[in-house]
Amino acid sequence: MLSNLNGNSSCPQNNGVANGNHETNKTLDKKPKENGSVTRELPRGVRELQKSCFAPGVKGYFEKRTRLPVLRATNLSISWKNRFPGNIARSSSRVTSQTDESMRKRCNSAATDFRDTNDTRAVRACWDVILSFMGDENENIEKGQSTRLFESTIRDRRRHFSSRKKIWRKAISESKINTNKRPQSLLIERNGHDDALLTDTELSNLAENKFAELTVLEKVRFLANVGLQHRHLRDEIYCQILKQLVHNPSLRSSALGWILLATIIGSFPPSKQIISYLKEYLEGQGTESAAYCQEKLDRILVNGERKTPPCSLELQAAKSRLKIRVPVICMDHSVRTIYVDSASTSEEMCRTMTTKNRLGDSYGFSLFLAMDSKLVPLGNRNFYIMDAISQAEYFSKINSVHEAWRIYYRREFFSPRDAGGIQVNQMRAWLTYSQICGGVQSGEYQCVKVSFGTNEFIKGIYTSYTMHFFQSQDLALLIAHQYCIRHGFDDIDMKRVMGVCEHSLPASLYGDDKGKKWCQMVYNTLKALAEKSRSGACLDPMEIMQQVIRYATMAFVANFTKSFRLSTFKSITDGGKPLTNLTLQLNHENLEFRPGCANSRTNNNSTDDTKQEPITKIGVETIRSAVASDVSKLGDPQFTLTLYDNTKYLIASPQTHEIVFILKQFITEIRKGEHNESEA
Repeated sequence: MLSNLNGNSSCPQNNGVANGNHETNKTLDKKPKENGSVTRELPRGVRELQKSCFAPGVKGYFEKRTRLPVLRATNLSISWKNRFPGNIARSSSRVTSQTDESMRKRCNSAATDFRDTNDTRAVRACWDVILSFMGDENENIEKGQSTRLFESTIRDRRRHFSSRKKIWRKAISESKINTNKRPQSLLIERNGHDDALLTDTELSNLAENKFAELTVLEKVRFLANVGLQHRHLRDEIYCQILKQLVHNPSLRSSALGWILLATIIGSFPPSKQIISYLKEYLEGQGTESAAYCQEKLDRILVNGERKTPPCSLELQAAKSRLKIRVPVICMDHSVRTIYVDSASTSEEMCRTMTTKNRLGDSYGFSLFLAMDSKLVPLGNRNFYIMDAISQAEYFSKINSVHEAWRIYYRREFFSPRDAGGIQVNQMRAWLTYSQICGGVQSGEYQCVKVSFGTNEFIKGIYTSYTMHFFQSQDLALLIAHQYCIRHGFDDIDMKRVMGVCEHSLPASLYGDDKGKKWCQMVYNTLKALAEKSRSGACLDPMEIMQQVIRYATMAFVANFTKSFRLSTFKSITDGGKPLTNLTLQLNHENLEFRPGCANSRTNNNSTDDTKQEPITKIGVETIRSAVASDVSKLGDPQFTLTLYDNTKYLIASPQTHEIVFILKQFITEIRKGEHNESEA
């Protein structure tokens, strides 16, 4: 651990051998360094890297002053030496006018554009931040609130869950989530080319040593931001860190350098120009830190670069060289432990949750992040979990939010099979049923009058059940169903009915006088259900859960609608100009194309979206096929949507593959349902 590492950040003047091993002096190169110490031969990878890629005069070992940029390929018109030979953080008060003059110095060219000026400051700022991170003897990686997330989650679950009665007691703060009045999403998808976070003023301040007051996490986030927004500077950052790791005489400084390298690797990979040298260097080290970095490098090369800088969990994981333990809460309020890393996606986590919950597949389920009365869908595809956590931490910091974030595994949308009341997996039915009951109790789902859609196949199934109630009857029946699953029909006790009503009814409906009326209404409903059960009706727990889910597919359609961002939408049959910046709202009944390019991570049921009239509305049962384009073109991938009346639409979206996958599942389920109905 770092707390056990003793060593000064300043470079020793008498020896330059790490770990104090004097036997290695026989292999020392007699070429002295600038500070008077001697160094060994460069390790594999770095030796070839210096010969092939380093700028003339730049060494490949630990130096506190060096020519910048380190790489020849960076191609910036600067050449100067860092004048801070000690602790950067403690020398911030000694910045002189000579420093500012050296920052603006141009040796190779007197005329440079603004981008060169910005890149120049970025290169120097990165070097100063790396020296500060690795060279400050007082550097301390403190634990943030997120590192205690698992323990706090388990404690909250135990506090609100009675093991004797098995009744979930919701906290008042957790029952305030209202999807119809939810504010703007805290997750913002960046396109990776926005330079707004690294302004000229910010880089100037950092170049003037004002970064000394930054925390450890802020320094890491700054370096990652430079690499994420300036692709051509990524190799420069990697090589600056590698220089300070090679023959570093301080154990503490080396340990901090490996932590820094691990967090940077988890954000973005290097280019093909130096990737082979980096791999060779990591393979030749033979340490746990190098193996940890090599594993993260392999993962980021497979899944691709991140969108946001690292979070505090990643910094702690790099310190301990372990995976991150993240608690995921299911809608029956059980907690599943998932081990993730910097490159873990929501698809990988959903796959693990499917296995732990024995669901068979994760179709219709996805991850959600909850914080500050917001419930943001993370999807079940290629969205990075650490990106969501990083943005959540940044959101809580700038808005002074003290509430910890939580990750939930929820039902995101229904399929035509669910609307038909066909549930083959009991665990899928149980989790969906638990979500519906919890949503009604918290006020997220509002019971409304049921109306049929245009789907004749689904409508035929709906009409076979007598579930035509208004709001009060719907709610009473739902509470009665919860009582039946918990206690059965054998003994209908009023005290038990009052207990179920207290913990299942919305808080606004359960008062002194209202509570008694609701309890009596639920009691009467239970008597009617018991009489129906004695007459031969099947009311086992699985059948009851199917009825509740079937009702939710009619009453809560807006709450189970998934939104997608569309780049273009064009009717091939009618011709005309394509429409741009649209939102596709998809559920088991319809596809609605609405104006406005909503963020795909924003709440699905925003009031602004629901007020706008859809441009086009297509029933799911009218879709014949959805085929993704095989031709690779510039821009977002496209797919062709064909209806049974031969109407065709050409649609482009960053999430084309996910849309096509869902629509194909819908088409298959509807065709199977029609086939079974015709056979019957």
